[in-house]
Amino acid sequence: MKREFLPIIFLLVTLLSSCNDSYRRLERELDLSPQYDEAFLHRQDSLRRLLETLELQNDEDKRNERFLLEYEIQERYFVFNTDSCKHHARKMLELSGDDPRALSISKAHLARVLCRQDSVEQAQSYLGQINPDLLDKKDLEVYYTARYSLLSALEDKHKEDYRLAKKRLAQEWWQKDSLKAYSIYLMARLHPETMPLEKAQKRLKAIIAKESASIEKNEYAKSNYYIARLHYIAGEQEKARDYLVESAITDIRISAKGYGALMELSRICLMEGSAKRAVSYIQRTKQDALQYNYTSRYNYINSLELEILELLVAQERSRKRILYITGLIILSLLAVLVTFFIKLLHSHRKVEEVSRIKDSFLSIYMERCVDYLNKVDEYRSQLRQTAKKDGPEAILAMLRKPLFADSEFAKLLKDFDTAFLGIFPDFVSNLNMIMRPEAQFRLNTDGSMSTHLRILALIRIGIADRRKIAKILNMSVTTVYSYHTHLQQSSLVPKKEFDKVVMTL
Repeated sequence: MKREFLPIIFLLVTLLSSCNDSYRRLERELDLSPQYDEAFLHRQDSLRRLLETLELQNDEDKRNERFLLEYEIQERYFVFNTDSCKHHARKMLELSGDDPRALSISKAHLARVLCRQDSVEQAQSYLGQINPDLLDKKDLEVYYTARYSLLSALEDKHKEDYRLAKKRLAQEWWQKDSLKAYSIYLMARLHPETMPLEKAQKRLKAIIAKESASIEKNEYAKSNYYIARLHYIAGEQEKARDYLVESAITDIRISAKGYGALMELSRICLMEGSAKRAVSYIQRTKQDALQYNYTSRYNYINSLELEILELLVAQERSRKRILYITGLIILSLLAVLVTFFIKLLHSHRKVEEVSRIKDSFLSIYMERCVDYLNKVDEYRSQLRQTAKKDGPEAILAMLRKPLFADSEFAKLLKDFDTAFLGIFPDFVSNLNMIMRPEAQFRLNTDGSMSTHLRILALIRIGIADRRKIAKILNMSVTTVYSYHTHLQQSSLVPKKEFDKVVMTL
């Protein structure tokens, strides 16, 4: 190998190692998430107990203190559980009384969580009652986030109109507060002439540097997520991955459940060839969204899950083709070897039997491979048609049904029975000669073999390992051992000699 290639190889190995280290770091944090959640709930319980103490005092002078506690509790719950967040946001509204500022703050927070739960009409009603001039910068972010979420939810009805409304909203928020990560991100997406990608990335990096030392890490997580999205748009996948990992780790540590980083990482994992990791991440995202009622995430998660499934189907189809071609090559080599040994043995009877076995199983193997590839194509076509016609939910319903695999497995067993009995037509009658009268075998009415017969048939062709038999027949190893013991007990030959005798039938 030439020396000039060594630095390139070293760089590739270093990048791969760094990538795996990032994922391993993330997965260690995922394992620790129950502990982070327990600590989060403990802090929330402490705040709730303090709130209950104030409520028991029933002191009107403590009303503002109770409002601030409700504010803090619901703000923390927003990233953890939307139902709890909504409950405490409503409590804020009750405590607001006639205070116009408190009312605007409460309705902004309530509208934001309602958008997360896809309660669009209620959110729209509250947003229309808010005076944004009464809000400080922190609550302005809540208000504009809710308005943007609402426009996104309504966008399908009049796409172009709502897109223009979103652009105006981003500009309006930017003029009031240009330091929030989400505001910077929206400007970069909707007003690239004002906020080019490079400028937005620079501003987000400044926020990340500032927020890294903060106790409240939510803005830090969001900044990493938005800069990752901008790198992804720019085609810089590796940088996007690193920022997404950092955002996902921070989400886990602050017990955020309505996250986007882990979801986006699943797409990148799939593009990197790590299908198992991609499926694990998207399933975790879906589980948290369902458990903590982040309804607004469902459609996006389902569409991403469908995209992953389609890519997996395509990869599986490609893999099956490679296996098919490899199988043909191996079978061709086996055919050559078999032919060579046939000539070497000079036995007409052996030549006939080997040729019959070879032709039968080769024919069935090729037919099954071609048939399976065609069915994969048909199934993929059905997925596309269903996706267009009935949407992601129908696709997931189809994927949950085991009927395709069950019918294919039943057909595979039927083909095996036909091939085996074609090669060993006297197998059942010869087998009955070594079995007790009460344990005689008969074929099923359709000519297929029973499970007991299939186990013995596999032993006859040299597959005696119980684990392999269990895998081929799609049953547990314990069941195979139980069936085999019963067969030994029902035979006329000693148990130790049973398998050897079966292999000669």
